[in-house]
Amino acid sequence: MEEYIKLVEFLGVTLGPDYEVVLYEINEDQGKIIAIYNGVISGRNIGDPLTEFTKKSLEEKIYKNMDFRPNYRGIAKGNKFLRCSTFFIKDDEENLKGIMCINFDGKRFEKVAETILGLCHPDELVNQNYFQRIDKDHLAKQSENVTISIIDYAKHIIDDVVDKYPSPENLSKKEKIQIVKELNDKKIFAIRQSLQFVAERLKISEPTIYRYLSNLNEEE
Repeated sequence: MEEYIKLVEFLGVTLGPDYEVVLYEINEDQGKIIAIYNGVISGRNIGDPLTEFTKKSLEEKIYKNMDFRPNYRGIAKGNKFLRCSTFFIKDDEENLKGIMCINFDGKRFEKVAETILGLCHPDELVNQNYFQRIDKDHLAKQSENVTISIIDYAKHIIDDVVDKYPSPENLSKKEKIQIVKELNDKKIFAIRQSLQFVAERLKISEPTIYRYLSNLNEEE
């Protein structure tokens, strides 16, 4: 993988500060970052593990049917939207050795676009994001989460489920149980500290969640 490590730096320097270049080494369906350039874009560092999205891609073995996956949406911490592309590094027998990802952060260019729009449209239209036709909440749900922290990943999933329901003060017991069931189906409670986060979001005690989970297991 040594030649690819050099390529990471070359691409990072050539493409510029708006592009993050990441190289994973893969061993037995597990992987970690062995080189990264402009990691400030996603907040990742050498030694960090695969993202949940990438793990799922490995489980589904999508690399068997393609050499690369270009131009899909990603999201980093703080709802920072990225344009992502992935290249699968394989040996002569089509076994996966590594993954190289290039993530583009276009935030700086969005500001330039706003300035250009301001030159030819009334200020009130630009200020109201009249020309912003992307539903960012929907877009976030359709995007890869490139934030590496498993805790942040758990919080993201918990928020995604809980936010579909009324505020905690207006939730019925049945709705709270349904939320716990949805999160349990997503294996969230296998992640350390997730039970605490759910209890805080639903404004109930951790023993109450344990009781809900116990009842759900008995029903199954």
